[in-house]
Amino acid sequence: MENKEKNNGINRTAYLTILTLLALLAILAVATSSANRARREGTESTPPAVTTEPLRTTPQVTTQEPLHTTSPQTTAPEPTQTTAPSTTESTAPSTTASPTDLEPATPTSTLPEFRLPVSGQLLRAHDLDVPVWSTTMADYRTHCGMDIAATRGASVCAAADGVIAQIWEDPMMGQCISIKHSGDAMTIYRNLAEILPVGIKEGVTVRTGQLIGNVGESAMIEIAEEPHVHFELMIGDEYVNPLDYLSASVQTSLNVDTHYED
Repeated sequence: MENKEKNNGINRTAYLTILTLLALLAILAVATSSANRARREGTESTPPAVTTEPLRTTPQVTTQEPLHTTSPQTTAPEPTQTTAPSTTESTAPSTTASPTDLEPATPTSTLPEFRLPVSGQLLRAHDLDVPVWSTTMADYRTHCGMDIAATRGASVCAAADGVIAQIWEDPMMGQCISIKHSGDAMTIYRNLAEILPVGIKEGVTVRTGQLIGNVGESAMIEIAEEPHVHFELMIGDEYVNPLDYLSASVQTSLNVDTHYED
């Protein structure tokens, strides 16, 4: 009896031990399988992360491409090469052009000898300080230039050699012509007839005494005056008295005292 009980106790202990081992093996199997799953899931999740990262870096590369396109432009030698010759080219002509500019400087700085644009009598003198009477406007006002009375249609000629700078219709002073002369001088002829001689146009070179127009009555602001030419003279950017640049004999022909003062 005692031996049976001992055997039964041993069998139970062995049985329990086997059951415990089997349970441990089962637990190990489950843990191993779960670990394998975790590894598999980890490896499966890694590829999408890798595929998304290059997709994010691709726009970064495209955004960096304009930077690569701008960098060669800034570092390209072409603009520096174009600016470098430009400085040398600009200095070369300037040094060569200076003698040529100096050569005609002497004759250009000399004023020509002016003559009357029309034969007639002095109607009103130039005065920018003391107002003179205006028959048309019935008031006193300054007078830029001088009015030379002549018959309507009389010939108006260039007062000196020059180039016709401008021909225009002034709303107050009528048909006008300006001629550029040497010495930075310019003569202006106003109150001309509307029809000009053939060949008289801007840019044409004219000689002293050459016909450029005729006495008209186109100046509305001087319409009540006798037929005349309104003659102005500019030296540089300033209006001057034409009488100061006419010879004494010319002033005598206008019946003007050679000691005339403004």
